[in-house]
Amino acid sequence: MSTAFLARCVLLLAGIASVAPANSAPLAAITPQPDAVVATQLLPRAQKDALRRLAGTSNVMDQGQRLAAAQRMIEIGRSTGDPRTLGYAESILAPWPADATDAPIEAIVLHATIAQSRHAFARARTLLDRVVERSAPGVPAFAQAVLTRATIVQVTGEPESARVDCERLIPFARDVAAICIAATDLTDGHAERAIPILRVASQRTSGNVRAWALAVLAQAHEQRGETGSAASAYRAALDAGDDLVTRLAYADFLLAQDSAATALELLEDAPPTDGVVLRQWRSVRQLHRDDAPAFEQRLRTSLDDARRRGDGSDLLHARDWAQFELELGNLAQAKQLAQANWRDQREPPDLLVLARVAAATGDTTMRAEVADWIERTRLQDVRIESALREGS
Repeated sequence: MSTAFLARCVLLLAGIASVAPANSAPLAAITPQPDAVVATQLLPRAQKDALRRLAGTSNVMDQGQRLAAAQRMIEIGRSTGDPRTLGYAESILAPWPADATDAPIEAIVLHATIAQSRHAFARARTLLDRVVERSAPGVPAFAQAVLTRATIVQVTGEPESARVDCERLIPFARDVAAICIAATDLTDGHAERAIPILRVASQRTSGNVRAWALAVLAQAHEQRGETGSAASAYRAALDAGDDLVTRLAYADFLLAQDSAATALELLEDAPPTDGVVLRQWRSVRQLHRDDAPAFEQRLRTSLDDARRRGDGSDLLHARDWAQFELELGNLAQAKQLAQANWRDQREPPDLLVLARVAAATGDTTMRAEVADWIERTRLQDVRIESALREGS
């Protein structure tokens, strides 16, 4: 929600497979193409094995099994940062095109989650609106659709709409609703109200929901400059449910605290996505290691390839890409990327990069845009305030 953590949109509510008919007949066979996913070096062996098992049974899955398998592929993509798993999830959902009038609402939610994971926010929101209109409150797919829609409108800078959707979850999932509302509080100057709620929620929940509550709590402390509490919450979040998005956010936090060696250790066994390699590069650079140019070249090659294909957003978030160019002193590129990212995504980390670029370039218009957003939303973030002071 008000952080990058809920933007990953894990399927936090009741498993959608449980609402599929128990006696669903096997669906028509499809021919998924899992080889490219199974062979990717980004996936740990256990997840490759899971994909192979699914590939071997995908043609005889009933509706519930197929929905659960697609959900599992989305979760694997979330944990590894490999966008190709989303393509495999789509192949599993092939019997139900997202725009088909007779598609199960559970399948539409998964299609929307895939679109949201790819930052196709307008597309995801359209699909979720359909689910909310078609389904009844209390159905797990309805609650998941409302939560995912709350995520999207928060990410795109509409906290009031996000809060409305968060509150709609109260009758069905009070702890999830509380975390959702608290995350929204972080964007409108009410971190002091959010923190106790998140602490209670983290004590009352377990698994992914607890990990989410703790990750948002870490962000709250980080925005307030409470570094010790932020570090503790990050570690607890990873203990509750190791997640690549949280690892990357914790690595950013450690780098800001000049703890590059700890950041490297944190990412040692992480899948080698571009987001991971970026932070490894920043770490070895901070440590003045001789292999920093090799990491830089690896990133540059990947980014150049992505630019030629036009799919850079799948490989390295524009916010991270802007940070990469900023640290290299390529200010024109950093400015372009930071502004493009801000048009699509408006969370505190996005505003932070915009503020840093404004300070580095001396762009008074960009600085005024940051200051105006803070004034209108009442956002409190010591990192952004510090960047603005540097640019004044």
